[in-house]
Amino acid sequence: MACTKYRKLINEFLDNEIAESEELVLLSHLEDCADCKTYMNNINNIKGSIKETFSHSSINIDLSYQIMGKISNKNRVKNHIKNKNLLIKVAIIAISFILPIMFGIFFMSEKHYASNDDTERLVLEHLEKAQNTQLIHVAYSYGK
Repeated sequence: MACTKYRKLINEFLDNEIAESEELVLLSHLEDCADCKTYMNNINNIKGSIKETFSHSSINIDLSYQIMGKISNKNRVKNHIKNKNLLIKVAIIAISFILPIMFGIFFMSEKHYASNDDTERLVLEHLEKAQNTQLIHVAYSYGK
């Protein structure tokens, strides 16, 4: 039971993932514990056999390379999506500012030209009505 924590340290030691202070504690324990020495030798032999098996194989298995490749591909896809979304947002903002200005210029220019013609027409109509109204008033009041 007491060797359980050392078994974990043995695995970390064989994977070169152990802290220096823990390594000193493990090496001290291995001097006194034959079971842990045997465990370490067995694990080391198993790992060596696995490496040797795959090193002579025509299949090149580098899991860390494959995993990191998939992670970087996912990151590229995420970055592409983020960039695309950002571009869409910028385009929407630009359009929302430009369209009202363009419509304002278009309608104001059309209204301006139309208003000159309309104003002239309305003035002439008003003058005609005013003259006719005055003539009617004069004729009406003259007849009294």
